[in-house]
Amino acid sequence: MKKLRTKEKKMLSITLTLALCMLWQTKARAITNIAPPPTDPSGNTVLVKSDNTYDINSGAQTGIVNPSDNVYGGKSSTAGTNTNTNTVEINGVAKIGNIWGGYSDDGAAKENIVDIKGNTAGTLGVTLGVVFGGNGSKGASSNQVNISGIKKLTLTENYGLKGIFGGGSPDGAVTGNKVSIEGNTAGETEISGNIYGGRTSSNDTEATNKLASGNTVEINGVKGVTRGIFGGMSDNGVAIGNEVKIIGNVTGNTVIESTVCGGRGKIGANNNKVEISGVLQVVLEKRKQTTILLI
Repeated sequence: MKKLRTKEKKMLSITLTLALCMLWQTKARAITNIAPPPTDPSGNTVLVKSDNTYDINSGAQTGIVNPSDNVYGGKSSTAGTNTNTNTVEINGVAKIGNIWGGYSDDGAAKENIVDIKGNTAGTLGVTLGVVFGGNGSKGASSNQVNISGIKKLTLTENYGLKGIFGGGSPDGAVTGNKVSIEGNTAGETEISGNIYGGRTSSNDTEATNKLASGNTVEINGVKGVTRGIFGGMSDNGVAIGNEVKIIGNVTGNTVIESTVCGGRGKIGANNNKVEISGVLQVVLEKRKQTTILLI
C-alpha cells in the first residue's frame, strides 16, 4: 500500500505540473486586442510607440503591446453600428499582429486611418499581420493606410488573408480607399505581401453592394515588391475607376515581381489604370480594361 500511495503521489505531481505548464503556455500564446471601449467605436486615436507601449486617446488607456497583439482604432460588434474617423499610429515597432483603423462587425467603416512608420534612420524591418484602414461588413469607404521609412516590410497570413487593405468588406462595397507606401531615404524598401486599395468579397444580389470603385494604391521610392498590387478588387462584382501608381526609387533599380492590376472584377472592370515610372523591371497583368501607362 505504501508503494501504491507513493506512485499515486508521483502521478498527481506529474499531472499538476503538466496542467500548470499547459496553463502557462496558453497564457503565453494569448493574443490581446488593444482597442478603445466598444461603447466608443468612432473618433479614437491609438498610438503604439517604439518602446512597445501604447496610448489610447491621450492617456485614457495605456499599456504594453506584445508582438502578436491585435490593434484596433475603433471596434464594434453591435448591430448596425459604424466605425468612423479612427486613427492608429505605429511608430518604430518591429513586430505586431493585425491592425484595423476601424472595424465593424455589422456596419460600415469610413474615414479610418492607419499610419505605420519605421525608425528615423529608415533601417527597421517590420513584420505585420493583416492591415486594414477600414473593414466593415456593410462597406468600407475613404479609409487609408500610410506606410513610410521602413527597410523591409513582411506580411504574414491571418484569417486566410495576407496583405494590406485600404478598405475591405465581406458584404458591402469598397469605395475611395487608399494605400500609400513611401520608401526610406536610400530607396532600399522591400515589401512582401499583397496590397489592395480596396477589396470586397460581397456576393449580394444588389450590384452596388459588391462594387469596388475609386480605390488607389500609390508606391513611391521602393526597391521591390513581391506578390500582387491591386487598386480595387471585387471578388463577385465590378471594379470601376481604380488606380495603381508606382514610381521607382532614387537609384533606378526598382523591381516589381508581382501582378499589377488597376482593377479586377469577376463580372467586369472599367476605366481602371496603372501608371509606372522609373522602374527597372516589372511584371504586369493586363486584365479586363485596365489601362497601363509606362512612363
